[in-house]
Amino acid sequence: MDQDGKTEFRVGAHLVTLEAHDLLKFSLHGPLSPQEARQMFDLEREVVTRVGYVFILADVSKLGELSSATRKTMRSLEGLSLRCVAIYGASFQARLLISMALLAQKLLRLEGGDHPVYFCATETEARLRIATKRAEHLPGGVRHKART
Repeated sequence: MDQDGKTEFRVGAHLVTLEAHDLLKFSLHGPLSPQEARQMFDLEREVVTRVGYVFILADVSKLGELSSATRKTMRSLEGLSLRCVAIYGASFQARLLISMALLAQKLLRLEGGDHPVYFCATETEARLRIATKRAEHLPGGVRHKART
């Protein structure tokens, strides 16, 4: 844990930061392999196990290839209780590939696929989306654990 209370995890060339008890920030650099996608999913699962849900902030401005094997792996991962996914820095091609992967996840999962996904121009906008969803999820500042 660093001085700001954040915990960082290296997954290949990518960086995953636990910024708050319920917020994971993904900074993707270069191609994402199937193994790296599984490792990131495991980090999400750890937060959901502890808190009951997770918010995802993703910087994909330096994302490389999402191979068909990686997209297949992403589709096969079981659903989690995501509250919101806010993605920024996505090129048109990255938005298209990410949208296809997320749509496939929603269609194939019985649970965990009913969360908003926002493509934002900036990190500030993405954080605002998460803050808005968090405020909706935590009325009056009271933490509500997700139902299972």
